[in-house]
Amino acid sequence: MSLLARVVVGLAVVLGGIVAPVAVPRAPAQVTGGCTATIAGQDVGAARSARSAIEVGVDDTVTVSGTAPGPITGYEVYLSFGGVRFPAAEGEVTDGSTSYSTDVDIGDYARYGVGLYRVEAETTGTACSTWAYVNVTGRFPLFTVAGAAGATMAAAGLFGMIRAGLRRAPTGGR
Repeated sequence: MSLLARVVVGLAVVLGGIVAPVAVPRAPAQVTGGCTATIAGQDVGAARSARSAIEVGVDDTVTVSGTAPGPITGYEVYLSFGGVRFPAAEGEVTDGSTSYSTDVDIGDYARYGVGLYRVEAETTGTACSTWAYVNVTGRFPLFTVAGAAGATMAAAGLFGMIRAGLRRAPTGGR
């Protein structure tokens, strides 16, 4: 196999390892514990695929609300992007309520990347969990951390392929 072919195969393997965790959707999950939730006023049960994701802008602040069939003691909201899960909001509920509501500033997270995020919410006390997809729009993808990193890797790969293609095989000998 030529050096150029090895570089192309190596680049495909590396990019496949980076893109696959982002591109492969998780298996559908169900709301557990009899709870309900909304994101930006929309039912999360209707946002279980990329096609039905809840649209939000990069500068939006969205309200995440939920209810459980019994009293809750707290809640946690997580965002997942590019295979990384990070906390977006959490709080305690001390009045014996069965519901929570919190605001999430999308701009705090959109700098990492625009596109599809998975939002997960969990309650304690009466345990419930649910999730939905949110599509963050309104910024050119290359102006985000993920976009800049992807463009840099693509440029490095292209440079490597061009460099390998310009090298000459050794002469003489065999």
